[in-house]
Amino acid sequence: MKIKYYGHSCFAFKGKDVTVVTDPYDPYVGYDLPRLTADIVTVSHQHSDHNYLKAVKPGAAVVDTPGEHDVKGIGIKGYEVNHDSAGGSRRGKSIIFCMDIDGIRLCHLGDLGERLRDDVLEKIKGADVLFAPVGGFFTLEPDRMAEEIRRVSPRIVIPMHYAVETTSGDMPIKPVSQFVRAYGGGEELKTDEFDINPENLPDTTKMYVMDFYNK
Repeated sequence: MKIKYYGHSCFAFKGKDVTVVTDPYDPYVGYDLPRLTADIVTVSHQHSDHNYLKAVKPGAAVVDTPGEHDVKGIGIKGYEVNHDSAGGSRRGKSIIFCMDIDGIRLCHLGDLGERLRDDVLEKIKGADVLFAPVGGFFTLEPDRMAEEIRRVSPRIVIPMHYAVETTSGDMPIKPVSQFVRAYGGGEELKTDEFDINPENLPDTTKMYVMDFYNK
């Protein structure tokens, strides 16, 4: 399968038979999102930098609730978490979505704003690819996110939801470099997409910073 990064928390997971898009964003974040084609769209929460369905061509099935979903042959599990460290009283709830595409277990943390509860950690631990928000402010701060990633112990970590040069001033999130320092290093891929299959997964956790087309 192919993973493509469009910026913020938006990715496309392109399998043999299905394409899943995550968290399409409103251009108010500071850069545009091209018109996307997908079979399924997951929306972690109803904020406009995560639920901009206008960017996706009509016909996609939308998954935006926790629980177990069987959509177009893909099993998707959603785990509700808090968008902040105050029980969701400031920013509400978010959803972690996990799915298996072509033998790869993908887990998108949405806007995780709290330490993972043990019951959620048990369900996502050991994911093949973990997509983690690392810019802080709206989510866990970079150092605390690094701690949570180590608890999950995925095979691959992909940072998301961080500031770039064009990020709107209304989005006071930090650049990915701060997370990289907190995590202890990583590899910059210098590409917005890469292919992955069960045979080329690393034996120990690797962190890859992806580029995206309008960075």
